[in-house]
Amino acid sequence: MTSINSLSYVPPVYTQQKASGARPLLTKIQEIAARCFFSNSFQMLMMLGALAGSVTLLALCQVPTVILTASLITSTALIALGSYIVVNRKKIVYELTLFATLVLGVFKINPWWHSISPGIYLGAIPLKNYAHHEQITKKLGVKAVLSMLEDFEFSTPGVFSVPCATADWDLLGVKHHVISATDFHAVPLVSIEQGVAFLEEQNRLGVDCYVHCKAGASRSATIVLAYLLKKGVVSSVAEGIKFLKKQRPLIFIPQDAQKNLELFFQKYQSKHE
Repeated sequence: MTSINSLSYVPPVYTQQKASGARPLLTKIQEIAARCFFSNSFQMLMMLGALAGSVTLLALCQVPTVILTASLITSTALIALGSYIVVNRKKIVYELTLFATLVLGVFKINPWWHSISPGIYLGAIPLKNYAHHEQITKKLGVKAVLSMLEDFEFSTPGVFSVPCATADWDLLGVKHHVISATDFHAVPLVSIEQGVAFLEEQNRLGVDCYVHCKAGASRSATIVLAYLLKKGVVSSVAEGIKFLKKQRPLIFIPQDAQKNLELFFQKYQSKHE
């Protein structure tokens, strides 16, 4: 199993300055401030500070002991809940959005997967508790799987899901390749190139491949679109998005990902001029 780390959060101002080769002191301060603000420790510290401030204010106002105690207990409970949400916000968002994907799949509003082109299937994360892995291999004849996921998405069971691990695919004789990709973020250019290389390898071997992320809408769609561009199935990113939407309507490729796809296609074209 191969894993490629996706890019970490970098504030927009820093990105622009880095591109121009200049990094003034103000930019460094903005970068540090942004990283602190988005850290779990900073957010929990802010909540604890709010609790301490509230208790102090109530004490100074000579609020009755019963009310002060009740306020302290309530505030502590809210802090505990807030801390849990801060620390586990990625997992919480994952569970909620995966539940929505499951509902759409159960009611046939959006099938779990679609055939995009010969040998390529695009879909949502295969779940062991729904026997998706067995359906994919037996019904579709897939012998290779490309997962565009963060580590926690396929390594730990969720409330509604038991993701298929590499060992599960091994038992079915399926080659499993993982590229680390952060949800709600553009797939980096290097990851796009790695994903396309894997699909090309399977194509040369005559192996059908299932490409997925969580919902089969953005991260995995980015890789499939890049593959279609390189194969000449579509001639532009815009055309590719329309092509994919006809096959799988929920496709959504954000602007940053589209820019990376443009860079990928330009790089490929420059090598073959």
